[in-house]
Amino acid sequence: TARVAVNRMWQELFGTGIVATSEDFGTRGDPPTHPELLDWLASEFVRSSWDVKHMIKLIVMSSAYQQSSYARPELEQRDPRNTLLARQNRLRLPAELIRDAMLQASGLLNPVVGGKSIRPAMPASLVKVAYRAKWQESEGPDRYRRGLYIFFQRSIPYPELMLFDAPNSMVTCPRRE
Repeated sequence: TARVAVNRMWQELFGTGIVATSEDFGTRGDPPTHPELLDWLASEFVRSSWDVKHMIKLIVMSSAYQQSSYARPELEQRDPRNTLLARQNRLRLPAELIRDAMLQASGLLNPVVGGKSIRPAMPASLVKVAYRAKWQESEGPDRYRRGLYIFFQRSIPYPELMLFDAPNSMVTCPRRE
C-alpha cells in the first residue's frame, strides 16, 4: 500500500511514476525504474505515520524535483523518457487545478476546505439542452471554491473542466492522460 501511495504522489509531481503503470502496479505492470528509491520512500511514508504532507514536502525539496526542465541534447538521445531523472519533466495541470490557478490569480479563490459540492455559473443554453437537469448556481463566495468541489452531472459536465481535458465520467479513469 505504501509503495502504491508514494508512487502516485511521485506521479502527480513528476508526471510519471517510479512505476510508470500506476493503474497496474502488480506483476503485469512495468517494473520500477528506481526500486531502491521506491522502497525508501515507502518506508519513509510508513515511518512518518502515513503523513502525506511530509512526503510531498520531501519529494518537492529533493534535488531531482528542483532541477531545470531544460532538455539537453546529449541526454535526449541517451534517455528520451527521462528515466534517469536528469531533468524535471514539463507538467500539465489537471482541469480542476487550472480553474483553481485562474481563481487564485484573479483573487477570487475561496480556500474553504470541506462541505457540500458547488455549482458555478454555467451557460443557460447548455443547461436547457440537458435532459432533466437542475443546475442551481451556488451563491456568493461558494461559487469560487476549488475545482475539487464542483458538482459533476453526467448529462451536463461542467464545460470549463471538459475544455481542459477532465476525464470522461462515463468510464473508469485509472490515470489521466
